[in-house]
Amino acid sequence: MAQRPDPRQARPVRHRSRRAGARRYRRPARQGGGRGPGSARRPPGRRRGRPDLARHRARRPRRPRPRGDRGTALRKGTRRGTRGPGEVPGRLGQSGAAQAHRLVAVTGLIRAAGGVPWRATDAGTEVALVHRPRYGDWTLPKGKLEHGEHPFAAAVREVFEETGITGTPQVRLPTIRYLTGEPGAEKQLEFWSMAVRADIGREPDHEIAEVRWVPVARAGPLLSYAHDRGVLAAFAALPRITAHVTVVRHGRAGTRSAWSGPDRLRPLDSVGRHQVEALTNLLALTGPDRIRSATALRCRETVAPLA
Repeated sequence: MAQRPDPRQARPVRHRSRRAGARRYRRPARQGGGRGPGSARRPPGRRRGRPDLARHRARRPRRPRPRGDRGTALRKGTRRGTRGPGEVPGRLGQSGAAQAHRLVAVTGLIRAAGGVPWRATDAGTEVALVHRPRYGDWTLPKGKLEHGEHPFAAAVREVFEETGITGTPQVRLPTIRYLTGEPGAEKQLEFWSMAVRADIGREPDHEIAEVRWVPVARAGPLLSYAHDRGVLAAFAALPRITAHVTVVRHGRAGTRSAWSGPDRLRPLDSVGRHQVEALTNLLALTGPDRIRSATALRCRETVAPLA
């Protein structure tokens, strides 16, 4: 803390009205080029004429007082007085109304599923694409879900119907969503990579004019849609798939407290048996060649239909 104020900071305010040349007056430097003992040194960050902020920390900021030449603060098109609850300024409200016609109300979601069928050749990995004459495009095989159908099952069915390929779903690929162009309709597509198990071919018709096997590197430019190219890029980035393992938890088997026998002998209940029926249909699509189960009865009952 300085023992006494700097003479330049303590200059009376009334002398600021002197001629401009007086403000440029500087005190001659002290002999020796230094400050005398007890002289105040300006703290870092302090500029001349600025108030000591430490002395005024307790002051609360006040709104600026209105000037006489400012005039009214209300713009044209707004009303005076306070706004009621839930109201917005006039210009904001008008902007929202003007932009309302650009909003799209999505009232229905169309779910679909498909796959990237692939096979290994001496030249590398190839994928199957389909050409639809109705739209004049090249795309990945896909289609809409039937009522109550699981996307996993729909993907396998649609790939077979459009290409004649029986595929084994392996890795789930990115899900895409887009507006269809129909009022209030948005489409959601779920994809899986599918290793080819069998290929019986498909006769051209009005829906699919051609099924073409294309090397992965050349398939992207052939696809008509950016979202399909994104799915293909995700497939191309996958590591080499050498095995497919599905981990399944047993179906519902009641509660331990309601079972009086050994816990390892607790069986599936009625809900669990229905779960196993639905699960078996999905797991069969993966073409499992080996099944491993825990020794508990409920676990063995869950996978027994696949054995």
